[in-house]
Amino acid sequence: MSKVRALRGKPIPVVCAAIFSLDNSSVLLSTRDLVGLKDFDGKWQLPGGKIEFGETPEEALKREIREEVGAEIIDLVGPTVGTELGIPNKHYLLLVYACHIAGSLPSLATEKLRWFTFAQLPQDNMVPHDFELLMMTMHRLTQRVI
Repeated sequence: MSKVRALRGKPIPVVCAAIFSLDNSSVLLSTRDLVGLKDFDGKWQLPGGKIEFGETPEEALKREIREEVGAEIIDLVGPTVGTELGIPNKHYLLLVYACHIAGSLPSLATEKLRWFTFAQLPQDNMVPHDFELLMMTMHRLTQRVI
């Protein structure tokens, strides 16, 4: 095993939600303060987080969305799988699930969450790879036979 690989360790599994509005016309994105990570700090991203020991990806995603968004999610489809290598000495395995919010969404009176129509997606101000994974997820949904 190379020294570089030994230093970096194993990929870190992360779940992300492509939360679509009920009419599928927009997607919910979040932003975080990630000081020291200029490619990520303040950028729009798919909400989600790391899978904890003993959780399935779906359980982790539901927990993360309750914590970050304050809502329950339903209609999970996926995952679309990708990787993020933009953080030094880290390798994230990203599992993106398409879903909807169950019931009504808590007030979005915060600048940390925002609905974007597809024409408004802030491609140049998104976390690296999130835009591509969102597009891949949307493509998979349009190809899905119901």
